[in-house]
Amino acid sequence: RHVERLQRVSRASGDTRRIAEATCIWGMLHLARGEHERARRDLETAGAIAATLGADRLQLRCRMTVAEMEMRLGDLDAGEEAARWAVRFADERGILATRAQANVLLALIAILRDDRQRARPEIDAAEVALQATPRHPLWLHVGVLRAAAAADDGDERACRAWWSVARERGVELRSGADLRPALIWLVVSRIVLIPVI
Repeated sequence: RHVERLQRVSRASGDTRRIAEATCIWGMLHLARGEHERARRDLETAGAIAATLGADRLQLRCRMTVAEMEMRLGDLDAGEEAARWAVRFADERGILATRAQANVLLALIAILRDDRQRARPEIDAAEVALQATPRHPLWLHVGVLRAAAAADDGDERACRAWWSVARERGVELRSGADLRPALIWLVVSRIVLIPVI
């Protein structure tokens, strides 16, 4: 009801930026309802409007939401394409947090493809992009991914240290759907973290 009202008001105002924002929110609502085609259409429309306005962050948010949706739906090629675009775009604009988000998504896609070596440079890039923001929530993802990579290497000390970072950021309070590929990588590694987990 509130989203419908927001969309009506934004259209009546004629403010193109507000229309794009309302369309983006509408797309996210469709996504939450599992209406993927409608979500994709709204998010792509909002992103296109944002592009014409130079609203870089809104455009990135729309594209990253589509990338994550594609990954969850199993279309890894579409998810990777959108995430790679986001890496380039965020890098050009200096929007480092979104760059890190896209790198994390690319790492998760590589893991889903059972190409863990390809995930490693994406994890490195995400960590570098987050260096200036030590309290950013994405450190949870980097922590789990780093723990999994260290466990895969047989480095128990590094694995436990990175798992501690993930725990400090609340990994135990998350549902884990977005972290599932990294958690599976951690579980099948050579290090057992049962006492820590």
